[in-house]
Amino acid sequence: MDDNEGTGWQERRVREWLAGKLAARLGLAAEGTDGAGPGASCGAYGIGPDTSFEQCGLDAVGALALAVDAESACGVLLEPTVAWDHPTIGSLARHLAQETERSRAAHEAPAW
Repeated sequence: MDDNEGTGWQERRVREWLAGKLAARLGLAAEGTDGAGPGASCGAYGIGPDTSFEQCGLDAVGALALAVDAESACGVLLEPTVAWDHPTIGSLARHLAQETERSRAAHEAPAW
């Protein structure tokens, strides 16, 4: 598997995680389920990867909480404004996947 496939897989995984977190915060349930479960896609919640957080009704406090959750889950330091800088699930997932990969690569680099 090349690096692009690895990053793409990571991005899809982060996108699904973000959709679940956002759906739970907004009180949305995945279609055909009782609630936001692991492995559901963005579409299962009625949230597309290009839907803005603002369109979903996420306020400033919710966006900050989402950023804190993402920081904890991915193990990378994020700016508090990350949800405004990357205002959709797709763009935030892409950013988180890149930051996670960058962090992983930095930790694997030899310390000369």
